[in-house]
Amino acid sequence: MFAPFGYTSLHTLWKEFVARHAEPLCEVARTKYAASESIGDFIPISGFGQFGSPADFVEQAFIETFDGQAISFVTTREAIGRFAASDDSGPFRLLDRLTAFEATTYILEHDPEVMQSSVLRSVGSDEFDPWPHTSEGLNVWREYYVAGQQANAPFRQLRFHTLPYTFERNRFIVPREPPPWGDDLIDELFAPRLREHGGQSFALTDDEARDWRRRVLSPRYIEAQRGGSDGTSTPGRPSRREEIRLAYRNVFPTGDQLSWKRAQKAVQDAGAPTVSLDTFKRAVRDLRNKRQH
Repeated sequence: MFAPFGYTSLHTLWKEFVARHAEPLCEVARTKYAASESIGDFIPISGFGQFGSPADFVEQAFIETFDGQAISFVTTREAIGRFAASDDSGPFRLLDRLTAFEATTYILEHDPEVMQSSVLRSVGSDEFDPWPHTSEGLNVWREYYVAGQQANAPFRQLRFHTLPYTFERNRFIVPREPPPWGDDLIDELFAPRLREHGGQSFALTDDEARDWRRRVLSPRYIEAQRGGSDGTSTPGRPSRREEIRLAYRNVFPTGDQLSWKRAQKAVQDAGAPTVSLDTFKRAVRDLRNKRQH
C-alpha cells in the first residue's frame, strides 16, 4: 500500500513476488505434497496444516523471505517503528496466520454471519474458503489440488484456507480492527503493541528492498525452492498450537485425566512452547474435537 519517501511497502514487494514466483511456487507445492507420505492421521508432514492451498504456500514463502530482518511500520509521511520479522528463539513470526485447520475450525464454530463481517473481509475473506475436511490427510489434498479440478488452476483462481491475524491479506497493513480469531494471542507480547499500529503499512527501507529484490526475485530463489521439493521438508515452522497438539499427542496418546495445569506442565516438559493456559486448552480441545470426527 502506502509508504513514505525512502521506504517500499510490502504490498509492492508482494505484487512483484507474485508476478515472478507465484506460478512456479504453486507447482512446487503440488510436487512436494504429491511426493509426500502421511505420517499417522494427524499432521501428515511438518507444516501441512499451516499452508492449506497452493496459494497459502505462496504467501508463506513470501513471509519467510523476511526472516532474520526487521520490518518497519509506516504511515504515508513517516516511519513509526520496527519489529523483528521472526523470533529465532521460538515460532513467532510478525506476519502470522491461523493454520488451515484453525481457520476452518473458527469459521465453522461461529455464526455464518461472521463470514460477512468487515473484519473477515479486510483480512482476505474475498479469497478465503474454509478447508471443510476434518482430516488433514494428504490424499484429500492431492485429489483436489494435484489430480482434481484445481490441479491446473492458476494462482489468481486459487482460494486461501488460512486466515491472517497480524496483517490484511494482499495489502500488508496492520488490521485496523484486530480480528476476533486472534483473541488467544492477547497474552503474547507483540499483540498489544501491534494494536497501536492499526492501519499502518509494513515496509522496508529502499536499501533493504533493493537487497530483498536481489536475493528473492532472482532465478536462484525459485531454483532453491524446486531443489527442496522432494517431500522431506516444507517452508516454515509449525504454529504454537500445532506444536502443542503434537507434543500432547506424544505425551498422552490416549488422552489424560490430569488437571489442565498438570497436563500443560507435562507437555511443556516434553518440549512444547510456553503459552498461556487458555492457549494450551484451545490447542488440546482442537485435538480432541478432531479425534471425534
